[in-house]
Amino acid sequence: MSALNVRELNNTRKAQMELVFFNRVPKVGSQTFMELLRRLSERNNFQFHRDAVQKVETIRLAEDQQQELAEVISELPEPSVFIKHVCFTNFTKYSLPTPIYVNVVRDPIERVISWFYYVRAPWYFVERKAAFPDLHIV
Repeated sequence: MSALNVRELNNTRKAQMELVFFNRVPKVGSQTFMELLRRLSERNNFQFHRDAVQKVETIRLAEDQQQELAEVISELPEPSVFIKHVCFTNFTKYSLPTPIYVNVVRDPIERVISWFYYVRAPWYFVERKAAFPDLHIV
């Protein structure tokens, strides 16, 4: 078994733009991480961008949607951070500069337990109803 080389594991140096793309996975602490990035953007003078709240979130995008997302992100000012619940998007495939990818993972069982309690929290219903007044919540 060979030792891991840290330089090979760090993809930051391969980025072609000064933009962090946090393609967040649900229930891994992403709300906290997102708030940290927002506060850091204010203190360190970089742009903070996040996807709008949606009724139904599409995490796995079709080809044309991936290209559209990659183009939107590529046009953001540098330095920036962009945050969205979405699967990996290959910027190279669309001949666009590669951002710095950041993601967080969590034990799968703990993630499901967290989701179970999250969707039952009273504030979750209030937040969803405020964002989407026509949404029927039982």
